[in-house]
Amino acid sequence: MANVFGNGSNRNCSSGSGILPAPRPSVIPARPVASTPNVFKGEGATPDQLNPRDFYTRREVDRYLSDKADLSDVYTQEKSYSSIEVDQLLAQLNLSSYASIAYVDSSISSYVNSINANLNSNYYDKTQTYSKSEVNNLVSTADLGDNYVSKAPNSLADITINPGIDTLSVSLIVRSSNNTATTQAQRWENSATDLLAAIYADGKATFTNLTTVGENVSAGEVALYTSERRIAGVANPVNNLDAVNKSYMETFITTTIDDVLTDTDENYLVDALEY
Repeated sequence: MANVFGNGSNRNCSSGSGILPAPRPSVIPARPVASTPNVFKGEGATPDQLNPRDFYTRREVDRYLSDKADLSDVYTQEKSYSSIEVDQLLAQLNLSSYASIAYVDSSISSYVNSINANLNSNYYDKTQTYSKSEVNNLVSTADLGDNYVSKAPNSLADITINPGIDTLSVSLIVRSSNNTATTQAQRWENSATDLLAAIYADGKATFTNLTTVGENVSAGEVALYTSERRIAGVANPVNNLDAVNKSYMETFITTTIDDVLTDTDENYLVDALEY
């Protein structure tokens, strides 16, 4: 036996009785949901004065509850500012100490232009330079051959220049930048950077220690040829085979003649003759 609602009364329908007409549905406008709504479950008898359309079903309640925001996702009133409080805080801001967007953009643009001008004037870009790996590859494949002299040689071969053609009239040509007497075309130093020898642009040579000339010249051959030029600065002789200077020779001759004239007990050989 079923309970049927109709015409605002609860009637009992038994088997064989007629079907009561359904009440005309009426459209009920939406209302705000109360914080403690009455929930109609549709079970058991309901007083005649209650209309089930005035209540939410369980499905409707579940749907509204599922749409409700989670408390963990929202701020409480105590943790948020009201519109009045926000307006008051904004009114207290002093924007005079802040740069405008236009000022910042202009300043950045000016600095960028200055940096680009400096880079263009003082630096090469990547297309104009070699990378580290490229330099290493070029150095590893470079063949110096006999065209360069090692700055820190390990052997005599590192500082030896051999001409590619053995029929050349000279093996090495060194040209100076100018022709003044003070320009050194070549200079030799020891490890303490002391001058050992130098050749100047005008052909003059300086040697700071003993100079041996003609060591391998055969006996009787010329060891030093000066093209009929003077040899200056010759010191007085010490050993029998030393060269003599003009002053020493003149003194020796006058002294010898004086001895010949004044001494009668000695004999002198002059021009291989005895006097």
